[in-house]
Amino acid sequence: MKRMVAGMALLLLAACLALGQGAPRLTGVDPVTAKVGQTVTAAGENLGKGTVIAVFLSDANNDYRLQIVEQTPEKITFKVAQVKPASYNVSLQVKNEIFIQPVRLTVE
Repeated sequence: MKRMVAGMALLLLAACLALGQGAPRLTGVDPVTAKVGQTVTAAGENLGKGTVIAVFLSDANNDYRLQIVEQTPEKITFKVAQVKPASYNVSLQVKNEIFIQPVRLTVE
């Protein structure tokens, strides 16, 4: 019985890991403070063109689309849009949904 429960737990863990593998995730931006028009690089996982459609700066009310300059599975380089000085979350569009990431960029 214990062996069966352990086997089921391992199977469930493997299924959870397999489902989460393709989800894009940001780990940081460089630089963390930028000006309008400046180029910023966001690093992370699963950021390729087949997964991430667009990148945004997001505040409590709006999502501002950014111009992507370069995109690979490990990084996205973008230009800071014309936004007011503030701290923004960097968000990723996957299919028709925008996912706010726990990574912030301060625009001066």
